[in-house]
Amino acid sequence: MHRVVIVDPRGLISRGGVDVIMRHEKYALALRKLIPNSELTVISVGPVLKNSSKLNLSIMCFGNAISMIKGGVRLVSDKSANTVIVCGDPWESFYIAKVICLFARRKVPLQIQIHADVGSAAWRLTRLINRFRYILVKTAIRQATQVRFVSHEQRKVLERALGGSKINSVVIPVPIYLGSTISKHKKTSTSNVLALVGRLEIDRGIDRFIRVVSTIEISNLCVCYWIIGTGSKEKWLKSEVSRLGISDKFTFFGEVSQQELSNLWPKIGCLISLAPSESYGRAVREALLHGVPVLARTSSGLLDLEDEFSGNGLVFIEDEDDKSIINLVRSAFATTVPGSLSQKLADDNESAPKLLAQAWVGLFD
Repeated sequence: MHRVVIVDPRGLISRGGVDVIMRHEKYALALRKLIPNSELTVISVGPVLKNSSKLNLSIMCFGNAISMIKGGVRLVSDKSANTVIVCGDPWESFYIAKVICLFARRKVPLQIQIHADVGSAAWRLTRLINRFRYILVKTAIRQATQVRFVSHEQRKVLERALGGSKINSVVIPVPIYLGSTISKHKKTSTSNVLALVGRLEIDRGIDRFIRVVSTIEISNLCVCYWIIGTGSKEKWLKSEVSRLGISDKFTFFGEVSQQELSNLWPKIGCLISLAPSESYGRAVREALLHGVPVLARTSSGLLDLEDEFSGNGLVFIEDEDDKSIINLVRSAFATTVPGSLSQKLADDNESAPKLLAQAWVGLFD
């Protein structure tokens, strides 16, 4: 038996909804294709999932971190299984995995997955806790068997931050779970909708978004705004919109499913992404995949797209003056995503689960 155990102490998988579960189901299927006698098991803090027995993926839910560690120890102690542990982050997940190995009295390969742009100064300055987490990252990387990054630029930035030291790593993107065929959900007409998709938090750049909106509103551009997502700053954003007197131009959708988002993409004229730190940019890639152009702030994850998509559906915006902002907004709405580049993103998306499964197989003893 070959077993991959994913440590999920924050319940990001068990509470992540259908889209997250199905993404990990694809990982499980890809692993089983490579090694038939294998299983992918998630140990998570969260509610017990209904209908989980129908999955190739095994999800074990526990009430708290202590009981999750005990469950992890039982799994890892089973020496009849060739085991690899996957840590979803280089702080809580990694150190809990180390505790599990300690009590299981077994040394097994550990893969750390880094989704945040931890090498970026912008990421460290976004939240005070990130400075402490950065210290933990350096320690974790030294002890990990392998590190999985989600973009090449993300890896380069962290290696530079660590003084140029090379990291034993792989670069594998985060696949987007697409509930239906892309061809039915591609942008088909011009639209004046500027959409913000994702968490409504300061670290996602919503303060800059308000500045861009304010600039648009003093121009002659005719734009309406869709907010797709929720967060702790939703109330603040609505109050700012009300202060500007443009509430009638805003539509707040709240949190939507992947299928619902797929149905919305054809009606969006341009996506705006202003997060100061972005290691991968799932929403940006999904927009481009659906043929929707993007106005984005430069960040590590998006620099991987620059060579091919700059001027071909991707327009970068920084701290320009009002006139430049208006010109960039116009350019973003006017640019077109070539079908060949959208297809390339779709192909990369389809191959990601197999690449991740291959990385796990390479860690087995």
